[in-house]
Amino acid sequence: MMENGLDENSDDICLDDAAELVVQFSELMLAFEFEQARELVETSKRRSPRSSLWVTVMDALAGIARCDVVYFSLSFLVRKQQFLRRETILEKDYEDISKALDAEMERRTVEEENIFIESIVQNLYIYVSRRRELLRIYHQVLAEISEELIDKIVPTLENIQVSIENSLHSPLLGGLFSLMNEEVSILLGCFLTYNALTSCQILPSLTELKGLQRNIIKWTNRVEDLTMAIEKRRPSLLIRIFASSPTCSFPRLGIITWFTYFLHFLIAKFSIYFHDALLPHSVPGEIRFTFPQPHAGLNFYPLFQAFFKRTTPICIGLFLDYEDQSFPLGETRHHGGGMRNCKTCSHLLGPTGKKYAPLVRIGIPEHKKFFSDWFLLVEGMIKQARSRNLSKSSNSKRLKHKFDSATGTITYCALIERRIFFAAIYRAKNSQYNAKALIVEQFVGLVINSLNGSKVAAELKSVASR
Repeated sequence: MMENGLDENSDDICLDDAAELVVQFSELMLAFEFEQARELVETSKRRSPRSSLWVTVMDALAGIARCDVVYFSLSFLVRKQQFLRRETILEKDYEDISKALDAEMERRTVEEENIFIESIVQNLYIYVSRRRELLRIYHQVLAEISEELIDKIVPTLENIQVSIENSLHSPLLGGLFSLMNEEVSILLGCFLTYNALTSCQILPSLTELKGLQRNIIKWTNRVEDLTMAIEKRRPSLLIRIFASSPTCSFPRLGIITWFTYFLHFLIAKFSIYFHDALLPHSVPGEIRFTFPQPHAGLNFYPLFQAFFKRTTPICIGLFLDYEDQSFPLGETRHHGGGMRNCKTCSHLLGPTGKKYAPLVRIGIPEHKKFFSDWFLLVEGMIKQARSRNLSKSSNSKRLKHKFDSATGTITYCALIERRIFFAAIYRAKNSQYNAKALIVEQFVGLVINSLNGSKVAAELKSVASR
């Protein structure tokens, strides 16, 4: 006699209880309560029948909970060899779970088949397989990221989304797959926004960045209780598996922290770091800058370390053209008295062809609203990064603007958190057509004058005067 698909013998389990267990586990995982999810499974396992297939399910659930907490605590801020060592161990643990699930499924015969449990096994196998794919993606971007790499990663992420789509609606494991889907969606959004920025699609990028910021903040807030719980229960474990940071005594989970700093990096993609970039003037009246090429590979390991170690002032700058006078997919370059189109970004070039100033340049009529939106986005991200050090936080100055009749430009500026200066220049319709050198010089002057009296003004002045 069969009841609910299971033999009535010593190995029987109550399907209602089993379903409730899987649902609770899935919901706890979605809430980042990995430790509670593991304890739930371990407790239930001691009371459950010894059906080999159900034992395999319980072992897999407990293993996923153990692996996922390590997965989300992987940090790019540790030494590269340390990350790779942890990543290799984690990959092996996920592989062991996959092999156990696969081996158990192969042992089942048609007569012994149980659709309820085997569907769980199949879904768990899919989850672990996709988790391993994501782990390989993080492995790749740790070494170096480029447009070519992103072009390969994006289809992989899209395939992962498609492969887990049906599982998202599972009444049992929907929460577990929702956890993965949120991560994949944010990661995919980051890479697509990166590509949009490198193509100078600034307006679409701003919309995407604002959406990413909301999603990442919402996702980050959900791990607060988890990290605090880990700190209270096992402080030594926290020190061992989380990256240390001089800016906050209790960093968030590593992978989620990575998303936050990736968002910072996307903002900084078209930013000017004056304290690093200003070089001695080679030609009177000109200001020379150095800046990575738009398609140059970027190593994320030193980049993320720099965010924590940076003590010098930062200036984030934008230059926008009026209405529709800019090239829709590219920018103009001033070279030897002439202008030519560049499909990646805008640079002011000197007589020898050297790049002088990287400038974001697009056509937009509502410049005030655009700068206000961009400023609020930058301000929100900077404050989020410093939210744990509330004693040192401060309100930002209001975004100010003024018109300069000499160059025909409107400038916007604000000081964020005392040390990060936001400045932007909008070239009005009556501005000089070839006034880029004057505009860049005005831009630096705007930075120095606005920071006058602050702790970072002297450093900026000394760098600019060299």
